[in-house]
Amino acid sequence: MKRKLKWTAAVLAVLLLGFGVAVYLWPRDRITFESWKKIQIGMTEQEVEELLGGPGINGWEAVVARVHQWEQHVGIPYVLNGNVFFQEGARVISDSAKYWVDRRGIIGVEFDADRLVIGKTFREAGEPNFIDRLRDWLGW
Repeated sequence: MKRKLKWTAAVLAVLLLGFGVAVYLWPRDRITFESWKKIQIGMTEQEVEELLGGPGINGWEAVVARVHQWEQHVGIPYVLNGNVFFQEGARVISDSAKYWVDRRGIIGVEFDADRLVIGKTFREAGEPNFIDRLRDWLGW
């Protein structure tokens, strides 16, 4: 009986350790409200790209195309949450704006002629999954 209990405890410990490692190493979304808050007016385009994980896309039509591509890949509709919309600085509507799209939302950044941030917007989409909520709760 003791041997069976030891094996059960060992298997449970390995499973718990594996789950903890998976939660810790699970890739994080870069396009979140927290990322949006880190973008500061006056940052360079390169700094924004490093923060958000790569270059943005130009034009709202390209954003719509990316959303449709995401919907086809995942198989569920991309739903922007009602009025969850944040803006700081200049309005992000010109040709100099770039957008970053992910399942958690859309970040738009307006740049001036020197490629410095003069405005930013964030529109939240969808709900965080279980792993994201667990990480937020644990502070990871």
